[in-house]
Parts: sequence; structure tokens; C-alpha cells
Amino acid sequence: MLGSCRAAPREADASLTQAGLGGGAGPPDHLVLLPQPQANEYGHFDGIITPADILDAIAGAFRSDEGTAGPEAMQREDDSWLLAGWMPADEMADQLRIALPERRDYETVAGLVIGELQHLPGTGEAVETLGWRFEAVDLDGRRIDKILASRIETQAAA
Repeated sequence: MLGSCRAAPREADASLTQAGLGGGAGPPDHLVLLPQPQANEYGHFDGIITPADILDAIAGAFRSDEGTAGPEAMQREDDSWLLAGWMPADEMADQLRIALPERRDYETVAGLVIGELQHLPGTGEAVETLGWRFEAVDLDGRRIDKILASRIETQAAA
């Protein structure tokens, strides 16, 4: 009975072989490289698919991978906000009463900053957008850990 359910062996597809699948020349079968890998807003490389990525797509993210130590947002005495880079942009927008564009290429506060600057910022680098100044105040390697958000009008009055 099981014999009738098995697929017949076939030759490796040429496109799979070029992508590193199917046992041909190129990267090992467990690593697939896509065109132009680059760091994303989470500090991970886009364009590289690993077995962990496939497991994540099937089973979901593991708690230890989510980097959710500490609060998402903390209002300071000067009415500025210390935001976690991993905080969802929609939640940040609700907290700060900001209207985000409907069409955007980011999901997190860090993604907003990277999207506006068009590169991963250094510590202290800032961008002004949506009536706020977002400053990267803590980086953990390629990941923006903390962002200081200040109203632009508040800074002008000070």
C-alpha cells in the first residue's frame, strides 16, 4: 500500500540546481541564497533561507527568538518616548497618535527608521518624520534596540 503512495524518483530540476537545491553545483542543499542579501529591520539578513527559517514558517517563532525583554514603550518626564525597536509600528502609531501611511515596507519602529534613512543608523543618528524625531539610541549589532521619539514641536519650544 505504501509503495503506491511514493513518488517516482526524478531528475533534479535545472532551476532548483541553480538555486542550490537538488544536489547540483552551488551552495549546500541546506542553505539557499537569494539575490542581493541585506539586513532587514529585525537585524537579520533578507535573502538567505536557512532550515530555521523554514521551521519558523511552519511552526511559528519561538519565544526565545522574539527579543521582547523590557517594555515596548516608556514615556519620559520630558514627554519623549523610549521605544523598543521591535515594537510594532501600528502600536507605536496608536501610542503617539501618529497616522502612518497605509502602504509601507516596514512592520516595526526600527523598520520605520531604517526606511526613512535608507540605511542602518549608527548610535545617535536621527530622522524627522510624521512630526516626530526618531533617534537610534541603542544598537545591538545590526539590530536597533532602542529609539528615542520626541515631538518636533516640543523641541522647537525648548
